[in-house]
Amino acid sequence: MRGRENADLKMRRTELARIEHRIRKLVALIIKDDAPVRALKAELRTLEIRQAELERELTAAPAQQPSWSRRATWRAAFVYACAFG
Repeated sequence: MRGRENADLKMRRTELARIEHRIRKLVALIIKDDAPVRALKAELRTLEIRQAELERELTAAPAQQPSWSRRATWRAAFVYACAFG
């Protein structure tokens, strides 16, 4: 379960990075005089909405942890107890 959650968080971070990159490109195009500003602004609004959603989801998500962390901790404690018991 934890592995799936980590993969989902990674996918959202990747999408957020792509959106931020696209926003920067759109702003650069809007600054140019020959760009179709109305269409670019509409796309920019859509991207900004999705960006806000992703940032909200990532902020609310629990910290990413390896899926094996609890088992590894338990196993290490067991091995230590057996060795030094």
